[in-house]
Formats: sequence, C-alpha cells, structure tokens
Amino acid sequence: RSRMDKLQQLKQIEALCEQLYLATDPQQRAQVEASLKVDTPSAEALEQCRLILDNSDSHYAQFLACSTLGKFLNEHWNSFAPQQRHEIKMYTMNFLAHRGLKLQNFVLSSAVQLVSRCTKLGWFDGPQMHQNILSDIQSFLDASPEHLILGLIILTNLVQEMCANNAGHLTISQHRKIAISFRDSSLLNAFQIALNYLKQVAAAAPGTAQEQVTALKEQALKLALSCLSFDFIGTSPDESAEDVGTVQIPSHWQSHFEDPGLIPLFLTIYANSTPPTSVSAMECMVQLAAVRRSLFSDTERSKYLNAIMLTIKNVISQRIGLNHQGNHHEFCRLLSRLKCNYQLQDLTSSDLWQEWIALVTEFTISTLKSWQWSPNSVHYLLGLWHRMISSMNYLRKTTTPVMVDELAPKVIEAYMTTRLELVNAILQSGGFEDPLANPETMEEQLEFVATLGRCKYQLTAGFLTSLLDALINSYQSLMRQGDSKQFTSVHNQLSWLVYFSAVLVGGRLAINASDEHDLIDGELSSRVFMLMRLSDGRVQHIVTQEGTCEFKLECAFLFFLQHFRRMYIGDHAITSSKVYTRLNELIGFESHSVVLNVFLAKIQTNFKVWKDCADIVYRTLQLLLDLASGYSSSKLMTKLEVTSQMLIHHTREYVPFLESASGNGGGKYRAMYYGILGKLLFTEELFSRFDDFMLPFEQTASFMLMQPSVEAIRQHQVLVVGFLRDITGLVSSIGQRKAFATFFEWFSPQYSPILGRIAEAFYDVHSVVKPLLVLTGELVWNKFGRLQFEASSPNGVLLFKEASTVLVSYGTRALSLPIKQDAYTERYRGLVLSLDALSKSLSGDYVNFGVISLYHDPCLPDALTVGVKLAVSVPLQDLLAYPKVTKAYFTFIDVMCSNHANVRCHIARMHIHTQVLYSLDTPTLCSIFVALEAGLSSIEASIVSSCCTSLDHLLTLYLAAKKKAERAQAMAAAAQAPAGSTATAAPQPSAALRNALAQMPQLDAHMTAVGAELLPRLMSGIFRGLLSHDGSNQYSLARPLLPLILIIPRSFEEYKQSMVAMQPQVAQREKLAQAFSKLTLELENDLDSRNRNKFSQNLSQFLHDVKSL
Repeated sequence: RSRMDKLQQLKQIEALCEQLYLATDPQQRAQVEASLKVDTPSAEALEQCRLILDNSDSHYAQFLACSTLGKFLNEHWNSFAPQQRHEIKMYTMNFLAHRGLKLQNFVLSSAVQLVSRCTKLGWFDGPQMHQNILSDIQSFLDASPEHLILGLIILTNLVQEMCANNAGHLTISQHRKIAISFRDSSLLNAFQIALNYLKQVAAAAPGTAQEQVTALKEQALKLALSCLSFDFIGTSPDESAEDVGTVQIPSHWQSHFEDPGLIPLFLTIYANSTPPTSVSAMECMVQLAAVRRSLFSDTERSKYLNAIMLTIKNVISQRIGLNHQGNHHEFCRLLSRLKCNYQLQDLTSSDLWQEWIALVTEFTISTLKSWQWSPNSVHYLLGLWHRMISSMNYLRKTTTPVMVDELAPKVIEAYMTTRLELVNAILQSGGFEDPLANPETMEEQLEFVATLGRCKYQLTAGFLTSLLDALINSYQSLMRQGDSKQFTSVHNQLSWLVYFSAVLVGGRLAINASDEHDLIDGELSSRVFMLMRLSDGRVQHIVTQEGTCEFKLECAFLFFLQHFRRMYIGDHAITSSKVYTRLNELIGFESHSVVLNVFLAKIQTNFKVWKDCADIVYRTLQLLLDLASGYSSSKLMTKLEVTSQMLIHHTREYVPFLESASGNGGGKYRAMYYGILGKLLFTEELFSRFDDFMLPFEQTASFMLMQPSVEAIRQHQVLVVGFLRDITGLVSSIGQRKAFATFFEWFSPQYSPILGRIAEAFYDVHSVVKPLLVLTGELVWNKFGRLQFEASSPNGVLLFKEASTVLVSYGTRALSLPIKQDAYTERYRGLVLSLDALSKSLSGDYVNFGVISLYHDPCLPDALTVGVKLAVSVPLQDLLAYPKVTKAYFTFIDVMCSNHANVRCHIARMHIHTQVLYSLDTPTLCSIFVALEAGLSSIEASIVSSCCTSLDHLLTLYLAAKKKAERAQAMAAAAQAPAGSTATAAPQPSAALRNALAQMPQLDAHMTAVGAELLPRLMSGIFRGLLSHDGSNQYSLARPLLPLILIIPRSFEEYKQSMVAMQPQVAQREKLAQAFSKLTLELENDLDSRNRNKFSQNLSQFLHDVKSL
C-alpha cells in the first residue's frame, strides 16, 4: 500500500510539473509553483526527489527534482553532513549512468550541474569524498561511446564550475582556494584527457561512424577550451572586458605546450571540421596564442610562435574555413590576441615575418571589403594594426624590413573606401546595419584609425583631403536639388569623412607632433569648418529630426569639435600651433579665440535648429559643458562678448530648445543647460552679472506668488516645471560659499515660499513632484562646504525650515494617495527623493538643531516623523526590489541613528532625532529592525555598512540608557537607606538620571519585542557575514556584534553551541569551541573604547581560527 501511495503521489507531482512548465496562465503557474515549492531540505523532501528520479519518466518532474536538490545544496549546504553530501553526489552520478542517455538536454544539464556544484562545495570534506572525481568520471569514459561523451560533458561542466564563482555563500578566498586545489590536482589530467581524444579523432579512419566522431570531437574541444580558459591565478577579467588577457598556464604544464604536434593537432581538427566544431577548434587556438610567453625558454618560445604564425599563414593562403562567418570572426580574434601577447620584436624576428605580414595585410583588406558578413571582426583587425604601429617606437634595429608603416596606409585607405561603399549599399538594399545610426559604437572603433592614419600622415591626409574636396563639391552642387537619394548618399559619406578627420586631428601626440603635421591638421579642419558652415546654412531652412542624413552629419560635426577642442582649445591645447596659421590662410581663423567664437555660434545654432532632437541637444550641451569646465577654455569664454550675451539672453525666447525640453523627457537638459551657465556666471569675471541673469527668474517667481489659490497655480504646470528645473541646474553649479550665499539672499525669504505652495498644489502630479524634490535636495546639499554660514546667520535654520515645509507638505499628502498601477512612479520615486533630501539636511552640519529644539519649533519633529512614516511605508519586498529605494532607506536610517545619537550625553538630553525612532510604536520599530536584518545580506558593501552602523548606535544607545537607569536606581535606593545608618547620606540622582529611569520602561518594552526573535537573527546574520565575506566589511560588521552579545548573552551561547554541533569532526568541534571562548575572553560588560578594541582583536583572531578549520 505504501508503494501504491508513493506512485500515486508521483503521478500528482508529474501532473503539477506539467502545469508548472506548460501552463500559459500566470496565475495558475504561480499557484502550482507555490504548491511545489520546498524551502528546507527535510528528509521527506529529499525522499520525494529520489522517488521522482528513480521512477518518473516525466522530463519536467526530473528537472524539478534536480533543481530542488541543487537549491538545497546552494542555500543549506551546512545543513548536510559530509557523508550525506557525498551520497547525493554519488546518487546523481548513478542516476546519470543509468538514465542519463535518455534525458532531455535541460534535465541533463541540471543533473550534471548538481554533480559539479556538490563536488566543488564539498571539495575539502575529505580527500576520498570529492577530490577523486576524475576516477568517478573515468567509469563513464571506459564505458560505451555514448557514456564516453556523457563523461566528457560532466568533466567539462566540472572545470567550468571550478572556475566560476557561482556559489553565492563562498567568499572569493574560499572559491580561489578550491579552484587552486583543483588546478593543481586535476586540471592537467582533464586537459590531457581532451588532448588524447582529439588525437584519436584526428587519427580516426575515414570509415568510422561520423556522428560519434563528430560528437566526440565537439565535446573534447569544449573540454580543452574550458581547461585553457580556466582562471589559473585569479585574474580573469570580466567577460565584457577587452580581449587582451594572457593565459597563465602553470609551469609544470610546459612539456605539453612544447610538444611540436600541439598546434598542428588543433589545425588538423579545424581543417577537417565544419561549424560549430571548427569554431570551437579556432577558439582553442585563440587561447593557445595567448599562453604566457614566460612559460617557454627563448628557443622554445620562438618555435611556439613560429608554429602559430605558420598556422595563420596556412589558413590565410589556403582559405581554410574562412568562408564561414564564425570561423572568420574567431580567426580575427586569433590575430589580435597574438599581438596582445607577443611583442613586435618577436614577430619580426621570425623567418615567416615578411610573408606573414603580407598575407595578414591582404586578409585585412579583404575583410574590410567583405563588410556584409564581418562587421564585428573589423574591431579586432584594427586593434591588431593599432598595436603593431604603436610598438614601432620601441622596436630595436633589425635587418628584417618591418613593413608595418608601409602597409598601414593601404589598410586605412581600404577602411575609408569601404565605409563609403557601405553607405551606397545601405541606401540601395537597406538590409545592412548602418554604423552611423549608432555613433557610440562606431566611435570606439574609430579610435584605432588615429594610430593607423598618423603613421604616414601625409599620405593618409592627402587621400582623405581628396575625398573631402570631391564630396564637398558634390554637396554644393546637389544642395539645390532637394532630398534626392544621391544627396543623401553624399551626406552620409561626408559624415564618415568628418569622423575620420576628427580622429586624425584628435590623434595628435606631443611625442611625435611636428609643425608639418599641425599644418595638415589645419588642412583637414578648414574643410570641416567650411562644410559645417554650408550645412548650418541649409538646415536652418528645413525640418530637422533624428535618423536623417542631416542628423548623422551633425553628430559627426560635434564629434569633430570635441576632438579639435581637446587638441587646440583648453587646458592641454597648443594655442601657438601652426594649425592656426593654416586655418588663417584658408578660412580666416587666426587664433583660438576666433575658433572658440565659432564653437559658441555653432552651439547656439544647434539650440535653435535642433531644438526638438534630444540627442543633438545633449551632445551640444556636453560640448558646452566641456568648454565651461576647462580652466583655460572657461577663462577664454569669459572674455568673449558672445558669452555675455548668453548670460543675458538665456530664456526660451532666445534658446528655443528650452521650450521643447519643458516636458518630462527633456527636463534634464534644462537643468544641464543652466548648470553650465552657472559655471560661467559664478566665475570672478562674470559674477557681477548675477542680478541681470536672475531677472527672468524673478518675473516667473513673482508671477507664481501672485496666484490667489492652489487651483490657480495648477493652471501653470509647464511654467512651474521649467522654473524648478532651471533653478535646480543653477544651484547644482554652485561650489563656493560666496556664490551660494549670494543666491540664497536672492531666494530667501522673498521667493522661497513658492516651493511650499508648489508642494501643496502638485503633490499628486508626479511630473512636478520630481523636479520639486530634486531642487529641495540640491538646496540642502552641503557639497564642497558651500553651506557654511556665519555664526550669527540664521540662514541654516531658515533653509531647513523651507525644506521641512516642502517635505512635510508633500509627504503627509503622498501617504494618503492610493497606488493605482506603478508603485515606483506613483510613490517610491518621490519617497526616494524625500528621504535623500532629509538625509542631506540632517548630515549637512550647517543647522543648529539644538536651537530648533530649544524653541520648540515643529519643523524638525514634523520632518522626522514624515520621513520615518515614508520609510516604513515601503513593504520589505519592495524595499529590496528597488535599488534606489534600498539605498535611500538605509542611508536615512543611518543618518538618523549615526549623526544624532550621541551616547555620551545624558538621556534627558537625548537628541530628538533618536527620540523619534524610540518613540515609535513597537511594530514600526520592529519593521525597521527587520529591514536592517535584510540589509545585512545585501551584496552592496555600502548598504551593509549603513545597517551595521545603525544597529550599533541603536543598541549602544539602549545599553547606555540602561546603564544610566541602573545607576539612578542605585542612587535612589542609597538615598532611601534607614535613618539610623552611620554612613554619609547618599546624594540624590540628578534630573538627567531620573529622566533616564523614567524612559527605561518604554525602551525595555521595545527591546523585549525586538529581542525575542530579531536580535538572535541579527547576530546570526552578522556572524554569517563575517565568515562568508573576504574581510572588506569586517570593521562594519564587528561594531554591532559586541552590543548584541552583551544584550542577549543566552542567544550567543545557543548560537555557539549550534555552530559547534554542526562540525563533522571532533577535532573541528573542539577548535571551534575554543575559538568562541577566546572571542569573549577578558571582555567587560561595557562599550567603552578599550573594551571595543579588545573585542576587535579577539574577533580578528576568531575569524583566523575559524577559517583555518
């Protein structure tokens, strides 16, 4: 009957799994997932997983069982005894041996991952449990051909698992310790296994079953690639990083790489295979080319390099596999990786050099011409030539002709020509991706062009100049014909040429600059400036929009102006360069001041003509910002009349893009624009124009203050949003005390009340709330110490009162608004900005909060109360789901606890900030502690640090209050001693101590409610963090641990006993118990600095002892 019940239960599980993975209704899927979800690895759950794997033929049920076991191992590894872990691994291996050949790929992958993860996590459980994994896999390799392939799959996954730090609870040091042990004991054997099977495949007779040979070849290549890609020394770069790393092969592998048949073996496999197998073979050769040079002696290194160069020569000359895109791409990576690893001196010393570089040049040019199917490969080839040319300055004299500088012009000319051909092909077919439509990606590739182009600059510049002259003439003749297809082609081709001109001019280096090269820069620049003048005259009479040929050319112009600015205008510019001599001869630009005037005129033109194009506006603003941020360029700008006119005429009547940016999407550009103007305005030369600059703002603010009611203000939403964003930009640019004091005198008290009225009128309009709160946060932010007022000045208090008015007005109303659809947009965005503003004001150190409390001004407690209510209104799930909410919440709690919980003061003088926290009702305070507990598990070090600091101050404050209350009780008891006592009359407790005694019942009630469950969990979480992190957060995590041990000593003893009992061996249990005993050795029931320092020393020793178990 029991078996029948189990089979019936199995059928139910299979049916639920079918619904879970095949159901289309999200609600139904969620219900099924909840019914199948198991959080803890109970004996019953493990038995059910085995029941499924032993008896079920349902792929979905098998996947559920494997994934559940994997989840148990990941999240509850320490709950399993070492023998139990070993049994799970061996059971899964047996399952794969008996049923693995019939499994679906997703089930097989999950089961193999389970074996690998169990092996990695239990690697140090015992040498006979997991470290003999290769012997277990060998049984697969010695079985049938199908089991052989399955064994290679398991071994490949194991190598990848050992390399990747995917197990979340392993520290980096623990992961590296396991990886190094596996590298030293097993990785070479795995690589030898791959090589042996590849040799068998290469020597296989033609009549061998092709399917089995292909499968074996593919899996052996994957294993070899995994071994070669292993992170040998813990320096593997991010997968998204540039492909420039070397493969740090261990020294004892040397003999295998000195084998003369190694490189030819992979070439044979590559030549006799088709994609994707051939692609894997080429990937292996990419890794072989990146093997560290120091592995070999000089003689062996030359032999190894010659073998790789010979392989490249044969592939190019015989066109082996290069007609396939995947092979072609990996081959380009091989060329790039080879130069990254070997010096140009090594390459030129080879007997193959001249033939090799000629073939590589031919291959590069053919690849550039084959842009239809190799767009992603060009980057590697340009990088190859860039590195070869850059290395020529360090090349020792050699009798072998280098030829790189002679061949570079051919490559760059081919690149330029093919880009122009690409324009026509895109217009004719429309089936290719246009690089001009994605300037960011294209600009990264163009940086290589500068090195190639300036190698033989006269030749390259002459070729480019001839192209520019021809196309500019065509442009002028076609201007009157409207938007013809030919005109579009010329436009896009000119865009490419402007980009090329930009990187060539911007590639000027001081070490190889010359007057001749500067004159060439002047030639190129003059043509771009003339073309820009023609284009600006035309676009002022047409409708501009993104994606058009005019847009692409405008992006190119701005790219050129940025590069010209870096070389010839600004802090690092050469203002006496010959470039201005040539510009003066050709177009009359005699100095950098004249060119800067052209820059500013271009900027103003873009603000008018491209006012509705956000991308152009942003790029133009970025150019203006770079000019205003540079010391030299900003000094030049302040002397120009056009700059003075910009500060006088800065409203939307003169800058039309401001009107287009009034909506939600362009608001950041308004703030950016006024931030740039502020940088100029608050310089010494232009500061006197402040009153004139502020006149438009005075008119707007006065108009809003004159509105008779809230409803009247709501009628001017666009005006309000623009005003808020403009002022935000202006304030963000202030970095000096004098400038902020000048602004604040203008703003308060005449115009500052407008912020409170806006908060009252638009609290439910998200598009207004955001800029309002951003401005509030900017006003109260004491960056660069700009909010340091005079000692007798009330400005600090006035500023806080205005901010409090805004935050209280918005917060109290926002809490009453229901969330309809998007919680972040409707509630959390404003909450984040509010908490951020309040945190900045509390930690700014420019407000005397004691004065506010002394005069019982409600602005402080009201703001704190609203802030706490906003914070605790976020459910824990949402708090952890939105990173910005998480950061704002914990920063606010940290500021509340840290900056204003002075534990050395009397409780009677406890600051009102901390009183707000401890005056909360118990459930609310518990929710804060629950959030702090969750924050301790964050992967963000700053979040963990904020949580630890908050806990430390809250717990320390409680202990200080308790100590004072005990002292007050003792003094009161002594004062009530019998009258006949001969002892001197004891003094009465002070008012501060009596106040502390009166407040203790409330504090005790809070701590009793919190301490019942939360404090033990917090202590456990801190210990877990200390033992699982790499030590970077040790100081932060240690701070609240001592108060916890003093407050809940019984829970500490229970935790100690449970940790000791979990250790598998008697010796480990004894060592851990001894380590815990030393942790509290010579500690007193106090939190003074001496006791804390002693605890820190004990904790460091404790962590060292535990991690060495």
